[in-house]
Amino acid sequence: MFQAGCTPAEDSVQVVRGLEAGVQVSTYVDRLGGPLAKRPVPGGEFVEWVWRRPEFVVQAVVDHAGQVDIYTVTSTDPTFDAPIPYTDGLRLGRSNFADLRFDLVSGVYTGYPASAKYEYSEEVGPAGATHGRTLILTKSWDGTGTPRPADDAIDLLARNDLSCGRPDDTAGRPCEAVPERDRLRAGLRISGFTLTARDFDPSPVPVNRSPWLQDSACDIPGECR
Repeated sequence: MFQAGCTPAEDSVQVVRGLEAGVQVSTYVDRLGGPLAKRPVPGGEFVEWVWRRPEFVVQAVVDHAGQVDIYTVTSTDPTFDAPIPYTDGLRLGRSNFADLRFDLVSGVYTGYPASAKYEYSEEVGPAGATHGRTLILTKSWDGTGTPRPADDAIDLLARNDLSCGRPDDTAGRPCEAVPERDRLRAGLRISGFTLTARDFDPSPVPVNRSPWLQDSACDIPGECR
């Protein structure tokens, strides 16, 4: 809902700034209106809610009690610069991964984090400044339904298998500074983030569909716009 005295861009930043995990999904409806889509998550424990504005997509994973356990914000406008929670001033669309201290990073990977489909991600927490929450920063798809052409940075990261710190990493590599990755992080702009509720483990939640690829789908008739 737009605030008096704000431009649409300022309003969108304020709306995203007010979102959090661990609250009732009704607070999202108050801020964003009715969802564009609602889909049961495989396994039956959660429902995925999706909202879309011209500047961003919001995706929430909601449990049977109506609590948002995970939410994702993905920029679909290069000028959208909402702040990233639990970071020291990082903003979507402005900050690069190199702006995040690598000693805070517990995982680096390409593929599918908890709540959306990304090209490159770094995980922070749940220890330290996130106060028991897991934060995932991403360089994501552009939100148009078509992946951007693979750029040199993503391609090189994948070819050299510079992932680390994930439970499914068979090599069991700790996350340590690597010259190739350090250089590439400086050219990767952060375009999305995922945040969990306190002490919530996102890894078993099987939600990995890009909301903009299916933004007209509503698997719960009568409950979507």
